[in-house]
Amino acid sequence: MRSAGAEFDDVGPGFSYLGAMGGGILMTTTGESRVSEAVTCALCGTTAAELPLTWVSSVERGRTLYYCDRCARDNLRAIEARLDDSWW
Repeated sequence: MRSAGAEFDDVGPGFSYLGAMGGGILMTTTGESRVSEAVTCALCGTTAAELPLTWVSSVERGRTLYYCDRCARDNLRAIEARLDDSWW
C-alpha cells in the first residue's frame, strides 16, 4: 500500500507497518498512531498528552524513546546517522 510517498506493509487486519531501512512504527490503516498515552521527550523532558505527529520515535537498546519536534530538529544529523544518543 502507498500513501503520500510512504511505503506501507500490511502486518495484520487493521494495521500497517510504516518504515524505511528496517525502522518504523506500527499504525492503524486509518493512519492513527498506536501510542495514546502521555509521552515525554527523552532529551528535554517536554511532555504531551498523546504522541504528536511531529515527534520522532527511536528504539535504542530495546527501549522506545520519543523526541519532541525541537530536539529532533536540533539533532537531525545525529538521528539520521543513527549515532548513539550519548554523541548528541
